[in-house]
Amino acid sequence: MGRTLHWKLEGEEQVSEAQADKLFEISQEYNSGEYKDVWTCESFFWDVMGYYPNWDWWEAKGIESREGVWGGINKGYDLLRQQGLTRCQAVNKLVTKRVVNLHQGECKHYYGFCKVGGNAYNALLVLLALIRISKEVFPDKEISLSDEGEFLKCPIIIKNGLAKPDIRRIEDDLVYYEKAIQEGSSWAKEESFLQQVAFFKVLAAEKPDYLFAGMWHRKVKGTDFETHPEYGASQIMAGFNGEYYGLTDKDAELESLKAVSGLVSALEKAGFDKSNIKVGVDIKK
Repeated sequence: MGRTLHWKLEGEEQVSEAQADKLFEISQEYNSGEYKDVWTCESFFWDVMGYYPNWDWWEAKGIESREGVWGGINKGYDLLRQQGLTRCQAVNKLVTKRVVNLHQGECKHYYGFCKVGGNAYNALLVLLALIRISKEVFPDKEISLSDEGEFLKCPIIIKNGLAKPDIRRIEDDLVYYEKAIQEGSSWAKEESFLQQVAFFKVLAAEKPDYLFAGMWHRKVKGTDFETHPEYGASQIMAGFNGEYYGLTDKDAELESLKAVSGLVSALEKAGFDKSNIKVGVDIKK
């Protein structure tokens, strides 16, 4: 999977309708205006009221095509909004009528993710959106954020516009890192990795409090990404190694071919006939 940023609202309290509507409003702002065309992999969107069709309900109504189902859902949603309902109220109406189901159901854990590939400017926008959300939507709650790439210097906790290192996550990472070093893993011998381990040890010992969020991420210039091409599906699946900070993206096609070759090889070893392995077709020994 391509390089991703993950966030989560810490705690188990329910999100209110007003908070859900504000989340949606801020997410829309980061997908419009000056931000409409800057996303090159996925775009930031945190919608705790995100929904999908209740396919069984639609099938019982005799409507099975995606176009017909989503057309009916969108028509119903738009009608409810025209009647003066907020987004949250409109979606809840659709859920009550069993027209749709919520992606996150009735859970008490709210989270999200955004693939950004090598676009560190997009990673910065994710952070800025979450900082704003922490001030305007959840000022008394904590939002954890981690980055599979190089933008964040460490996993962080955001609260009311400020941020601090996520010490629990850092201590867990250090256990894994120390094990890799002891086992002599090749990647655990790289200078950049050893520097990160040393940095994490300092953070774990000092446990810094909330500070300006800029303390915990590397500098990014948006103009460096104005001509960044959009990622294709194969590039997203190929993964990312931190191009903005001195590394380079993997060759997408080569990585895809390696993945397919590895899968075919594993199936052959398991006794499957290579000639019977075709895309979209059940394989048989």
